[in-house]
Amino acid sequence: MHIHGLYVHPVKSLRPISVQSAKITAIGLEYDRVFLLQKQDGAAYKLLTIGRFPQLSLFHTSFGGEGENILIVRYSPPQGESKELRIPLRPHTSGLVTREIVMHSSACMGYDMGDGFSEFFSACLGFPTRLVYLGSSRRPVIGNVAPMEQPGANSCSLLGRKKVEISFADIAPIMITSMASFRCVDDMIGEEMDVTKFRPNMVVSSEDGEEVAQWEEDFWGELLVGHDKRINLTANCARCNSINVDYATGGLVPADKQPFKKLMKDRRVDPGMKYSPVFGRYGIFPDIPASGLYFSVGEKVVVSKRNSQRSELCISNRCN
Repeated sequence: MHIHGLYVHPVKSLRPISVQSAKITAIGLEYDRVFLLQKQDGAAYKLLTIGRFPQLSLFHTSFGGEGENILIVRYSPPQGESKELRIPLRPHTSGLVTREIVMHSSACMGYDMGDGFSEFFSACLGFPTRLVYLGSSRRPVIGNVAPMEQPGANSCSLLGRKKVEISFADIAPIMITSMASFRCVDDMIGEEMDVTKFRPNMVVSSEDGEEVAQWEEDFWGELLVGHDKRINLTANCARCNSINVDYATGGLVPADKQPFKKLMKDRRVDPGMKYSPVFGRYGIFPDIPASGLYFSVGEKVVVSKRNSQRSELCISNRCN
């Protein structure tokens, strides 16, 4: 196989940036999910996700500036004029208000970017919104997503797992999908779907003349990228209705074209998340040198480890 596409999501739940190469850090692709948006209601703050706020799909992102050190956010509604905001990718955090950010029972401190940046999103969305920056903060990976220190232990055990940290990504540093399985979803809904609705970081595809079976990635345990870059695949990605978003309107696609409903029929294959369909695999980087790693579109990808059965995702404190 080879890397078919690489995607960076600088602001959680906004449209991603397709890149030809990406630096890999211990917490994921560089600049991936380093910002998020919160809806402010008095003293309360609610995380904005595309599944609950589909209008977030109307925000496009791109890199710009000298040395591409600027994030450009463009709001393009179906009617009306587009608006644009420029955000430093590495803003100074001195003097910024901090606030605890909790996602999937995993917490870190985030930096409120202040009124100047937040007012842009408030005006576009129609309600008070705050832009939050990750900075040097890190969230701990919870549950059984992190690899075991001693291989071969109970896959659902939460004890003896390596320390893994992440950004504002849901539960792992990287999420990987295959084009073979994606085309299966196209067949389900009867038309071509935008692969970025699945929010992947990496999409892999078979080499010319060879075929990868649909849903084969369910059993992938490890990928080797290039000659020596390894990704441990430790958990399935359980899906929500975010994949039903209509990117053109900022609403939802018609009921008969909603991929979530189609996947619910036969893709509830993870007993740990039995009420959610599975599409894609979460990955961990076992060895990251101080200089970082780089992935590029077109690089060779080999399945270096296969599991005999599907893994079971467990992110509850009640697990063993």
